[in-house]
Amino acid sequence: MIRSDVTIHFTCTRCKRSQEETISGPRLWTQYGEFDVSIILGGVSGSNTCSLNATYIIETSDREGQTDTTGEDTNPPPTHNLTASFDVTRRPVGDEPEAIEVSLQEPALEEHILVDVPVTYKIIEQGSQRGKRKLVSSDSYEFVKKVSKGDFTYWRCSKRSKSVNCPATISQKGETFKANSRDHTHQADKSALKKVQVWKEVKSKCVDDVHKPARRVVEDAMLDFIDEDDHRLPNVRNLQRLANRVREDLRPAEPKDLEFVIDTDYLQCRDFLVGDILVDEGRHLIFSTPNQLRILQQARRWFCDGTFKILAKPFQQLWSIHAFVTKGESFKQVPLVFCLMSRRKGRDYVAVSSLSVIFIVIHENVYSNMIGLPY
Repeated sequence: MIRSDVTIHFTCTRCKRSQEETISGPRLWTQYGEFDVSIILGGVSGSNTCSLNATYIIETSDREGQTDTTGEDTNPPPTHNLTASFDVTRRPVGDEPEAIEVSLQEPALEEHILVDVPVTYKIIEQGSQRGKRKLVSSDSYEFVKKVSKGDFTYWRCSKRSKSVNCPATISQKGETFKANSRDHTHQADKSALKKVQVWKEVKSKCVDDVHKPARRVVEDAMLDFIDEDDHRLPNVRNLQRLANRVREDLRPAEPKDLEFVIDTDYLQCRDFLVGDILVDEGRHLIFSTPNQLRILQQARRWFCDGTFKILAKPFQQLWSIHAFVTKGESFKQVPLVFCLMSRRKGRDYVAVSSLSVIFIVIHENVYSNMIGLPY
């Protein structure tokens, strides 16, 4: 019960709604809750506002609306005897419990001591790009010869470029190898030995069979030395370029004009060149095999085609004669006669096509019906 004349300012701590009310004389308060209270003493202007640091309790009487004069109660008695408190002090903030970190249990490490295996070395003849010897260690490093005198050889690491200049070296005296004090500055290549062996095999096989495709030479060499579980395999395109570079010295020189001699020994197929035609200042070469001429003789129709982009001077066109070849229910058009032409005039085509027919007639002694030849 509030027994003084005061102005009370109520602010709800939940919804933040505020309300002021001036109370004169004794009054019962029947609305309860938790409030922030500020009381203006006296209820007149200019009075001081006091901040209360205490808990004030508003209680109900047994009957609501009771006055000092006697009279009948108009309001029913409250159902409960309630007590509401107003706490205008700062509530203490309790310390939150400290979080305890629990470490994950790691599995125990196995006690396994690695055996110190001595490093061994193997010399690969013609293992370098220039056909020189190369030294490969068992810990997957490669070395090339720097200097040799008598039975002493000084090897240095093969990783030497603008980005990597490895200072590691090996001294060899007789059959004894000794690593010097300076270590490698790069990662080891676990397949170093196999790469060198594949490199050497490709260079050897492409010389033994100059007409075998370079890709097939590379694939055969990798099948001989590379296992299925090996990683960091050699680059196939680099090996193909290596094979073609090695064969450059074995191939005949590229012709610069039409006055050149055909090296039939290098072709290893004397029957493949079937005609060498001179028409005025032009020269045309016809290539085919006896089996291809036989198929062309049996064909009912011939088809002709020409291309210009794949040739170099002094030739201007690759002209070809095609026919359909059947096997069972399948059939396909295939080229059977090839002609390197240095000119593209009408008399050149007549000479080439006529000579092709002559070769077919001589080969089978039978004349076939020609359809589709250009004249």
